[in-house]
Parts: sequence; structure tokens; C-alpha cells
Amino acid sequence: MIGMTKPLLYFHGMPDGGAFLPYYSNQFHVLISAYRVKRHGGVKRHLHHARSVFLDSGMLSAWKACRVEWSSRQSDVVALANEVGVDYCAHLDLPMAPHLLALNSVLPEVALQQTVANAYQFLRADVTAKKVFVIQGYQLSEYQSCIDSFRDMGILALSDIWLAIGSVCRRSPLHGLYEVCSFIRRQLSHHHLHAFGVGRPAWIRELRRIGIDSFDSATGSLLGGFNHPPFRVEGHRTQVDMARCYGESMRWHEERVFAQPMQMELF
Repeated sequence: MIGMTKPLLYFHGMPDGGAFLPYYSNQFHVLISAYRVKRHGGVKRHLHHARSVFLDSGMLSAWKACRVEWSSRQSDVVALANEVGVDYCAHLDLPMAPHLLALNSVLPEVALQQTVANAYQFLRADVTAKKVFVIQGYQLSEYQSCIDSFRDMGILALSDIWLAIGSVCRRSPLHGLYEVCSFIRRQLSHHHLHAFGVGRPAWIRELRRIGIDSFDSATGSLLGGFNHPPFRVEGHRTQVDMARCYGESMRWHEERVFAQPMQMELF
């Protein structure tokens, strides 16, 4: 595939911070978590101001809260996607970082089986959004197993889908980030590939050269939400102050990502 000169970058929509969107209508691509929106639904009323909306299952947050039962709630993710009218919807995948599996007493093979089972259910579901199937694993052999299962189900023969790479959120190059993404891109040369939770500009630029098409990052929304420099507002923050903090911090992060031009490359 021919790489875009500018990748898509989705910013995380914080459940209690969606009110900034009307002030920056049609400017930001926003990723929201189904698990968190089910618990804190206020952000839904602002999403029509986003340029596009990507719904993630939110299983990473559920793992951290030891809410194992969310792992089989694929139908809830689909229902929320159709209710909100999102542009992209990821299937309910189970992140496989070893510390998360250990925290929830789940074996890697069990997590991968559930990811594949959810993908099968998602494949058959009626979803108004573009479907995003998440390739999960932690070791290369696990990613390969997931790819093989998707191929057997006919998912990889579909043209009008995205694929995404799971368990790379905050995973550094020293711990296999580039290796995993290169491994998957070499096998899947024709699909749009999204990498979850990659926000560092240098990492995004390198992954773009590898052939990853889109990313999502919490950096901008966290800077705004927690009132960090360089956009800190002293004292009580009004609604307008909150909106400015969110918007300016996201713009600042986006500028850092795109500060260096990316060359067109053939993969």
C-alpha cells in the first residue's frame, strides 16, 4: 500500500470532558470507550461535534478494574455503536499484556479464544459503523494465531473493514512495538491498520514508515483534563476555560506529531 503523508490521529474523549467539542466543532477525530461511556454517558450528547468518532470496546479499562464480565459483552458494544451513530467500531478484544491477564487470573489462550469468539459475533452483527477487527496477542505466535483465525472466518477477505493491532498501548520499541507492527503489516498489506494507544510523536513517525495508518492518543485530552502546562488555568476553570484547555492541548500534541513531514513510501 502507499502510505498517506499524514496519518489519522484520534484523541480520547473523556467521559466528563466532552463539553469542549462544541467549541471545536468538526476539528478533532475522537475515540471513546464503550465500557466507560456505559458508565458515564454524558459525552454522548457532544459527539456530533467531532469530525469522526471511533468506538473502542474499553476492555483495557475493564481489565484494570477487574471487570472480567465485560469481556463477553460484545452485543453491548454493538448496541452503543448503533445508538450513538459512530463512524468506526472496534470489536470487543481482550488486551493480552501479561500483567493485565495476571491481575484478572485469565490465561493467554483463554483471552485469545474470547477475542476470536467476539470477532465471530461481531462479523455477523448489524453495525452501521465501519467494522474494526482487532488482532490481539503479546507474543508474535499469539498474533499469528489470531490472524489465522480471522483468515479462517473470512474476515481478511473483506475489503470494507479496518484492522487494528492490540496490546501495543504504551508498549515501547524496546518491548516489541516496532517488531509487532512490522510483523502484522508484512502479512496484511492491503488493509487499513490502526495501532491502539500510541501517542509519542517519534513512535508514530516510525510506525507510519512501517505502514500503520492511524493511531489514538490520550495525551492531549489528559493535558487538558488535568490542567497541565502549557495550558494551565489558575483558579476556578469555567466551561470555556475547560474547552480551551482541551482544544489547545490537542492541537499542541497534533502539531508535535506532524512537525516533521512524512515521505510517501511503497509497502
